[in-house]
Amino acid sequence: MAGMSNLQLTIDFSDSDLDSEDLETLTQSLYEDIDSLEEVESVERIREKPAGDVKAGAEDLGKLMVGVLTTQIPLPTIRPVVNFLFSRLSSKKVKVKAEANGKTIELETVGTSKEEVLVLIEQLKDFVERA
Repeated sequence: MAGMSNLQLTIDFSDSDLDSEDLETLTQSLYEDIDSLEEVESVERIREKPAGDVKAGAEDLGKLMVGVLTTQIPLPTIRPVVNFLFSRLSSKKVKVKAEANGKTIELETVGTSKEEVLVLIEQLKDFVERA
């Protein structure tokens, strides 16, 4: 790894087949689980951008997006955190945007099988090793 910075993961499972109430429950549960991990520096719910002209500071007033989280993970602790995240999401369609050391990669599961999630985890691990 080139530097000792953080990996920012934006996790989007909003395209899943869950209804909005179940999706919100899963989003909040995953948020709480990630927040409890010692290896994670931060986790946040993403807010929609308000439509129209936005005054300074008003971007925080957007509605919380359901099924989307972002987290900051120190690069040395990425493996256990990523394994945990995707063990929780192994049956969901997931899009991931990873950013580290100025590099970005976007990945997604084509389906919802455990094998596809394992491939996604390996792609993220390879990305981190090159970042």
